[in-house]
Amino acid sequence: MTLEKKLQKILFLINQEKYKELIPKIHELLKEKYQSIPLYGNLGLSYLKLNKNYLAIKYFLKVRKIDKNNINANHNLGLAYSKINEIDKAINFYDQALEAIEEYPFFFITLTEYLELLLANYKINLAEKIIYKYKSKIPIDLQFFFDTALFDIKFKDHRSFTNNIKKIEDMINNYQTQITKNNKFITTELNKLIKFIPPTIFTTTFYIENPKKLLMKYYQIFDKITDNYNIPKLFSPPISKNKKIKVGFASSIFRKHTITKLFKNWIIKLDKDKFDVYIVDLESEKDEIYNEINNNSVETILTNGNLEENINFIRTKKLDYIIYLDNHISRKASTLYNFQLASKQVVTWGHPVTSGSKYIDLFLSSELMENSFSEKNYTEKLIKLKNISINYEKPNIEINEEIKNHFDDNFVNILNLQSLHKFQPHEDKIYAEILNKNKKLNLYFIESEIKEHNKVFKYRISKFLSDNKSEERIKFLPRCDNNTFYNYIYFSSFIFDCLSWSGGNTHLEALTFDKPIITMEGKSLKQNHTFGFLKRINQNNLIASNEREYINKILEFSKSKNLIKTSAEEISNNKNLLFKDMECIKSLEDSLIKNLF
Repeated sequence: MTLEKKLQKILFLINQEKYKELIPKIHELLKEKYQSIPLYGNLGLSYLKLNKNYLAIKYFLKVRKIDKNNINANHNLGLAYSKINEIDKAINFYDQALEAIEEYPFFFITLTEYLELLLANYKINLAEKIIYKYKSKIPIDLQFFFDTALFDIKFKDHRSFTNNIKKIEDMINNYQTQITKNNKFITTELNKLIKFIPPTIFTTTFYIENPKKLLMKYYQIFDKITDNYNIPKLFSPPISKNKKIKVGFASSIFRKHTITKLFKNWIIKLDKDKFDVYIVDLESEKDEIYNEINNNSVETILTNGNLEENINFIRTKKLDYIIYLDNHISRKASTLYNFQLASKQVVTWGHPVTSGSKYIDLFLSSELMENSFSEKNYTEKLIKLKNISINYEKPNIEINEEIKNHFDDNFVNILNLQSLHKFQPHEDKIYAEILNKNKKLNLYFIESEIKEHNKVFKYRISKFLSDNKSEERIKFLPRCDNNTFYNYIYFSSFIFDCLSWSGGNTHLEALTFDKPIITMEGKSLKQNHTFGFLKRINQNNLIASNEREYINKILEFSKSKNLIKTSAEEISNNKNLLFKDMECIKSLEDSLIKNLF
């Protein structure tokens, strides 16, 4: 075969994306000494597409030996190094690629990949610098989505915390003005080109006491941007009178995850004589939990990366309800919030803040987690389901005595189960005071996946300690699998709640193992999960009404093994009220029937 025909064959395989067939053909030419940028580049690309990242890097580097400024090689090296978690090298090559790229839309493809990498690795300052550097080239919608997703969670003190919040509030106010004057948008094109779905404002919602106003403004801007997508916003399917109600549960995480632990039995146990259950799979990973959920639906509606196709396909099912389980967590859901896909659209307390979208009708919560303050925090109609609202299953534990070695028998070892980013700086003095007033007490936290965050968090509390030695009693437990996590609970003395963001799933797990949890009633749903659980099992003695009482209760329990034992026995006697509660399912069914018509 002539060289020309061999090259034609290679070109054909490239166009057909037949990478496995392509690799030996290119190697054959390389053996014949036909070495060139296209051959090395396409060989690297083939390996990259097959997730053989080290081999991909090898051949992209060969391209750079010939032309160190080759844009495609630098872009692909950025991508390949990011896949093997060599972040600094990825940053270096993405920087070089962006500097040189002129053509549209390759610049935006590289830019979004780069910003996604920085966002995923919490390199917020660098991401902000990149956006600022290329501000004149970046359309306003792309700027908006990344700017509002970049919230630095490693705040060193209350001032940096409040500055972060003010920055994001000012930013959204500014975008409200800019967006009305600007129609140069790109996200819809990027969605069609590379299946780009914008990042969410999820992280920011952890830190604002009542994010209702902010989220309303955010979704007004989002609504304006999606007006440009040329997809009809409204949809009015006929309501299923005298027929079974069609309920679609939408999520990107129908797998083993906190969201499915909380809500899967809504799907499984909903009365199938009254309801047809659909799964709206927003590209979830699949496992045994996914299969269990899938087997309890009449149909699984599979989605892809194309927004318009997804909207049109879901609408063909003429759902009475679509219930988004992972509020603000799922990118795809956050985008779909801007379109009506069913007669009624609903979010839940999986992420316990309002959606902020005018297209979401109902918010499903718990009658035990809401109060006169929290009820004002929603743009949706608030539905307070019975008891704790969910039909939760007890986890199983295999006791591992080795885990006990993490704890010091000479101390009272109290444990917090929440992620470090949920703690706000105003809580630091509280934990320091607890350590100051009981020198025989250790405070345990679950370490952050960001090493720097552990140091910053410890430093924040340490500033308020009466002596340097007490810093040693702030301890971090390694991140771990579920069973090890359960053993952390089992071997701890008792649990203390995070005041800014109360434990949900984790505290149901702790109560399974009869662990007392000290909490405080707050002014928002996100502060009241554990409050609701303890109310349900008549453990009012574990609930504080203010910070002083919260501190005193923790100190009281830390000095009395008998108090801990008595509380554990009471929890053991009452905890079954929390689990497999069919009243919650009946309440959900009644609410879906009542609110449809």
